[in-house]
Amino acid sequence: MNHDVQREYYRLVQEVEGLELAPGYVWANKKEVLSGYRPVKGKPFRGLVFREIPKFFFDKKEGHGRLWDAYLTTTTFWLISQRLKVLLEQSSLGRFAFQEVEVDYKGRMSEGDAYWLCDFVDYLDCVDEEKSDIEYQDDVSFKNYIDLKGFVLKEDVDTQSHAFRLQYSPLTVIVDDVFVAAMRECGVVGFDFIKLSK
Repeated sequence: MNHDVQREYYRLVQEVEGLELAPGYVWANKKEVLSGYRPVKGKPFRGLVFREIPKFFFDKKEGHGRLWDAYLTTTTFWLISQRLKVLLEQSSLGRFAFQEVEVDYKGRMSEGDAYWLCDFVDYLDCVDEEKSDIEYQDDVSFKNYIDLKGFVLKEDVDTQSHAFRLQYSPLTVIVDDVFVAAMRECGVVGFDFIKLSK
């Protein structure tokens, strides 16, 4: 890849337009899966050990139209469709972790696509702190951003990374225009993108 190419960067968030009309989901055993979980930065699923398979159900009575490709289930994990998983695996957009889940379509669909939990596992220290408006957590011995009211990425961001978490704000996922273009070209529903300042 040409490192002279100027990338546009975005914050990855849940798409909300039309979400209330889409088929809803419930993580049936969320409490059991997350029991005793203490996040560890830098590990897939932030260190969560899946002692049982996550179980979800979609109820099409709760909405209309097809199921979305991506649902943000927690502040960290995405529930994604099989076709989105294949796209992420085959596109060299970054590093991702996947966990198989069980899906019940509540009798409205005899059979549906598989779904997976997904985590973005690349971390990058790329925030230009002098140019950004950052609130730091002051009651810990390590650097942690608790609010990014406005932030600017360093000019020397590694353009090989198309999707990554911020090193000091691990719940924040950043993607570039290559990632956005790939999602839009394939008609992925569920991801939305907030453009960052230069």
